Amino acid sequence: MIAILSFIGITALLSGEGHLLLRGITRRNDAVTIALSYPLGTLTNALVFFLAHILGLRWTLLSIGSIHGVLIIALLVWFLTRGRRKTAAEHERIPSSHLSPILASVCGIVALVALLSAALYALAFPTFFWDAFTNWAMRSMQSYQAQSLVFDGIAKAQYPILIHSLHVVFALPGGWSDRLANAATFLLSTTSLLTLFLLIRRQYGNRCALIGITLLLAIPLVVIHLRQGYADIHVTLFILLASLFLHEHVTSGDVTSLTISGLLAAAAAWTKLEGLYFALLPFIALALVTSVQRKTLHKGIRRGILPACVLGLGWVAFLLASGLPLSPHGSSVAFHPEAIRLVLVQLFVTGSFGVHWYAIALGIVALIVVTKRNPRTLLQDTPSLWGIGSLLLVLAIYLCTKEVEFLVSGNTFGRTALIPTMLLTQALWLRFGSKE
Repeated sequence: MIAILSFIGITALLSGEGHLLLRGITRRNDAVTIALSYPLGTLTNALVFFLAHILGLRWTLLSIGSIHGVLIIALLVWFLTRGRRKTAAEHERIPSSHLSPILASVCGIVALVALLSAALYALAFPTFFWDAFTNWAMRSMQSYQAQSLVFDGIAKAQYPILIHSLHVVFALPGGWSDRLANAATFLLSTTSLLTLFLLIRRQYGNRCALIGITLLLAIPLVVIHLRQGYADIHVTLFILLASLFLHEHVTSGDVTSLTISGLLAAAAAWTKLEGLYFALLPFIALALVTSVQRKTLHKGIRRGILPACVLGLGWVAFLLASGLPLSPHGSSVAFHPEAIRLVLVQLFVTGSFGVHWYAIALGIVALIVVTKRNPRTLLQDTPSLWGIGSLLLVLAIYLCTKEVEFLVSGNTFGRTALIPTMLLTQALWLRFGSKE
């Protein structure tokens, strides 16, 4: 009972911080804001633990709780002083769309099976089901026991701390629990997916949102990663959300969506180092292009790029100041032509993607054909640009760096390719499936 109450209390604390942050930015109180509160609360929690480490404080319930208390008071004061201003977006109605009962039932069954399967593995089965559990939760447990950020004896100490701090904060009141750690990250996955659904629904309607989420949950590797253990699913979902909010900014001109997109890109950078290259840097580039096109460069930098850099580059600056390289695998660059065949095999023959990657390849061709007459339409399609750029970056990493070793062994390519897979699936569906 104590564990349940502490879980509810900490969830409410993180959600409250995220909610106040969002309300202060958007001044909305809609379903998207409520669903996104917990994911953004995990970012504020990571910053709290990082600040405690920088200040030399032990990671105890008193120190972490005190910083959280100061933060939530500051957010509350900020929100109250911001005042109340109704925005046009609050009065927008959800676009109407026809959704047949059969289609809704099929999509609902697929989503339910995927989420129930993931919940059983994450919350009910023993934690040794996945040998990689030690990559994340075991490190978190070591930091919890040491009451500080542990580097000695830790492989790949460069890993950012959003997931680690999330594990630890739930352990502070009542002690460490593997199931509690999995529950905290599973809640992050489900609330992120719920936000995706609600955000697509707000932009395109119920039909597009339901089918879009079903397509994402139908990717086999997504279901596997929803079982928790790795942080790849979390960094990918942060990137998906960031691309959608940036797309909303492009289509509606709502600058608050640009700010939220930057915060989500920063959250991705605090989740895995891949978030720096696949989230924060692409966001900066696309936000710059968008701001130049809209002739709002100053506002774009002030309201989007600057907050993302200030919040997202803290861990990178810390690594550089500590003398740690940004990659645990080295930084040598050399083209490996022999790896081309392995990439093609991974994309089209083996792995968890199979036919799904054929669909993405054909979708890219269709996208180019559609935009051939007017290339500017592609520049306005930020989800597609983000997805194509991520795919090219994945290919460059595995063809031109030491990561080729993991392509040969097949250890990490599928997990890294999950980012462009989900991005392109989402982008292509929004591009073609949103039209009745």
